[in-house]
Amino acid sequence: MRRSIFSLACIAALAAHAQQQAPRDASAAASDSRFGQRLVAADRDGDAMISREEAGAYLPRLAPVFDRLDTNADGKLSAEEMASSADERRARTAGDQQQGFAKADLDGDGALDLAEAQVGMPLVAEHFMRLDTDHDGKVTPEELDRRGR
Repeated sequence: MRRSIFSLACIAALAAHAQQQAPRDASAAASDSRFGQRLVAADRDGDAMISREEAGAYLPRLAPVFDRLDTNADGKLSAEEMASSADERRARTAGDQQQGFAKADLDGDGALDLAEAQVGMPLVAEHFMRLDTDHDGKVTPEELDRRGR
């Protein structure tokens, strides 16, 4: 019973955060789903929490940051603590991307042409035609948001 509650809490938290974010591509949604499945599988004692031991044994990427995520310092990670961490990470990533965009926008017009993207944001350049949804030869922050950063 607790395992199913934990599963539902993880899925609900991931869904709530996905709705708050700009639309993302299918691979990002699948990644969230796989992570949720790994969390449920790692909860070996069925207490609807991830202990330090469970993280160390079954979630090797989570173990090194366990103490930072465990905001109430109880030695266990709840779905809420993990969701809060995901929100913080997304906010940091969005801020980093905004700074990177501004730095790459050499002419300061608020958009990247292909040359600016090639120099300052190679991943944007790689997908430039797909990202330039209005086909004006420039990619704006809004176009990036619509297509998923």
